[in-house]
Amino acid sequence: MHILIFSEAIKSSETPFWKEEIKAEIDSITQNGTWTLVDLSLGGKPIGCKWIFKTEYNSDGSIVKYKFFLNGDLEEEIYMVQPDGCIVSGQENKVCKLLKSLYGLKQAPKQKNRGDSVAQSEYAQIIGSLLHLINFSQHDIAYVVCRVSRYTHNPNNDHWAALVRLMKYLRGTMNYGILYSGFFAVLEGYSDANWISNSNEIKSNSGYVFTLEGGAFTWKSTKQNIIAKSTMESEFIALELAGIEAEWLRNFLANIPLGIKPTPSVLMRCDCQVAIAIVKNKTFNGKKRYICLRHNVIKQLLKDGTISIDYVKSEVNLADLLTKPLGRKLIDETSRRIGLEPI
Repeated sequence: MHILIFSEAIKSSETPFWKEEIKAEIDSITQNGTWTLVDLSLGGKPIGCKWIFKTEYNSDGSIVKYKFFLNGDLEEEIYMVQPDGCIVSGQENKVCKLLKSLYGLKQAPKQKNRGDSVAQSEYAQIIGSLLHLINFSQHDIAYVVCRVSRYTHNPNNDHWAALVRLMKYLRGTMNYGILYSGFFAVLEGYSDANWISNSNEIKSNSGYVFTLEGGAFTWKSTKQNIIAKSTMESEFIALELAGIEAEWLRNFLANIPLGIKPTPSVLMRCDCQVAIAIVKNKTFNGKKRYICLRHNVIKQLLKDGTISIDYVKSEVNLADLLTKPLGRKLIDETSRRIGLEPI
């Protein structure tokens, strides 16, 4: 990287390039209304500014790009002298009244930090509203909200873009709600896990949904609190989470007068045959303590008759919606199967 000031740049062999870049920068500043030329007020003192020219090189010495920016030393900006090489003819005695911050000025970072703070607060408020929404009806957005909520303290442009797409989807489903048919008053559950799907993730996602009378009764999408080393382990962790919820729901329904016939067990459906086979095996030779503990919990729930477990294909696993991104068609189909329809 090679750095020059204005007097050096205009005498260098790259002068034509720098002049073009300076013109482009000034045009951009003018279009953005960064400053306006005014007479210096009585007693006012304009701050100085300077061009910084940087040339970046490849390892072989070839130029990657030319970069430059205005740099200033500012405690509390009001006025700035016109930049070298850009003094307006006939208005040489005028100064730039700053309307926006410039790169490198001391207050630019302060303004950026204030802007970031406001944006972060707005992002957090939106996430809070979305979390409230998924707790009541919109289980179809639970996975997305679970993901974007992880960045509440430091959202970037990608996270904001995801929220915008989500809002557009919600605008098209504003009249949706969960419909219950009144038939098949049997509590059933679906469990799923999505093992780490990219290199940026170290923990898998768990999801479950329980249906009653044709509609979703309760659901959850969450990041697992331990690192699973395989798909089977992640499914085990998800099954234990769903099994504990099934036990609580079964006891809850048994103690309220809904006219629901008590069920001997809650049927849990899982799309991992290996996990199901290991759960139903009375002996488990796993050496990992955190998996053994979960195996024991699920095995006890099976032994007590609290739950039973059956296999379901992934494409018809209702909890699939809560653990991974799906196409719009599959989202719509799965949502309808758990009661989310226009009201």
